[in-house]
Amino acid sequence: MGMSSLPDCLIRALSGSLDEGEEEATANAAGSNSGDHEVMKQDRLNEGFAALQGFLARRPGFRLFTILRYEPRNALIRRAWTSEAEAYPVGGTKPVPDSSWTQTLLIEGKPFLCSTAEDIRATFFDHEVIARLGCASALNLPVSADGVVIGSLNLLHEAHHYDGVDTTEYHALLQICAPALRRVPVHGDA
Repeated sequence: MGMSSLPDCLIRALSGSLDEGEEEATANAAGSNSGDHEVMKQDRLNEGFAALQGFLARRPGFRLFTILRYEPRNALIRRAWTSEAEAYPVGGTKPVPDSSWTQTLLIEGKPFLCSTAEDIRATFFDHEVIARLGCASALNLPVSADGVVIGSLNLLHEAHHYDGVDTTEYHALLQICAPALRRVPVHGDA
């Protein structure tokens, strides 16, 4: 899946780049209230994440989809988006475990795959919640900016759902996610 096969609306929604006219219109619509301007920027970010969710729902599919922002200074991952707000609300955090998941995904910047419920149990402390949502496999895709992992796209589904997925097909998608994920605040940074 190269950039040419990604829908223009998805690329634009995630790129976060407003042309001068859009930036001016957004600022004017918010008036002099910078809080309103920030709300409008957050709305645009959410639109991008919603478009991404819709795109990934078709292929490779998921029962649960989350976007996590990595906060290395705080040793946390913070949820920036979720398809299941009741079980996994936006803004929720998890400690970064000392595990093969962390090493593979967050340090090495490589995709991480859990194929079975046993893999899920061995990897995630919240495996019971994951199981209640009907998920027994996970595909975690790293999102990097300037060669550093800043977060991940996390897809969960029934057992073995992601076994045949060629993660290299998602390279272009992960690249266009980086500007959007960078706009998610990292707590504790100035």
